[in-house]
Amino acid sequence: MTFLTPSDEGRSRAFRAAASLAGLAVSVRDTRPWRWVSGARSLDLYTDEGRRLPVADPAGHLMTLSCGSGLHLARTALRAQGYDVWVERAGGEPAPDSPVARLLVADADVKPNIMALNRLRDRVDRMRRGGLARQPADPGLLSGACETAGGRMRVLHCDEVMRLASIDAMAHAIVDLDERRRRELAGRPRPRAHADVVDPHGQYAVLLAADDSTESWLRVGEAMAAVYLAAADAKLSVGMLSAPTENPVTRAQLVRLLGDGSIPALVLHLGSAAGQPPEAAARLFTSALAGAAGAVA
Repeated sequence: MTFLTPSDEGRSRAFRAAASLAGLAVSVRDTRPWRWVSGARSLDLYTDEGRRLPVADPAGHLMTLSCGSGLHLARTALRAQGYDVWVERAGGEPAPDSPVARLLVADADVKPNIMALNRLRDRVDRMRRGGLARQPADPGLLSGACETAGGRMRVLHCDEVMRLASIDAMAHAIVDLDERRRRELAGRPRPRAHADVVDPHGQYAVLLAADDSTESWLRVGEAMAAVYLAAADAKLSVGMLSAPTENPVTRAQLVRLLGDGSIPALVLHLGSAAGQPPEAAARLFTSALAGAAGAVA
């Protein structure tokens, strides 16, 4: 018979709350390609290949980015509950059936901070409902949130936004001409608060990846989640444009637009019109401790 100590039971509840909140993270094309498994002292993040878009994302980079978004919310939720948290991220290509990231917590009794967790839930709710402003007065606020989370974000100048509009239009034209892409994206929601065309008077930024490693794309997703939360706190909103980075032709054009050899991961519309994202229930989370594993299907 396995006996659970108070600290075991506390961690089990904390992991369950963290995984539930992470299920509400923003993901590319609302794919939510993650799966969580809990152990006695860790919460492991796996990619769900069945939710990847193989035509739009053959290398799985955007899938990994989306998982990084959930990772940030899970880590933030554990910290809000009073836990010291360490993150282990896969470096290169993870082995089959291996996690892309692991959240480790200290082996100590922690008094649950329900108020802090509820405040975080309110922030996530505001993030999902969108903000109130169309354009932030100071994009440095969102850039700072990105950098604090370990990411890099390049805010585009007015002339670069005009070039981005052409790139985005080409990306959508390529989708229209590619039957496989049309089938793959049929019925999928547009990225939240995202207009059909780039607003030439809007403010845009490009999230950058350091390289093509799993760790790098996880960190991009973590930074994206931090930007969304910061925008919600400031009553702003953020919308993603994934089409320009889903095609090698338009992705190469984005590289030329940036002009410094950076790897564009995702385009963000800063202060886009507020909108309600598609409702998606948090992925169900079950757990068992001390020798058994809990998993999200």
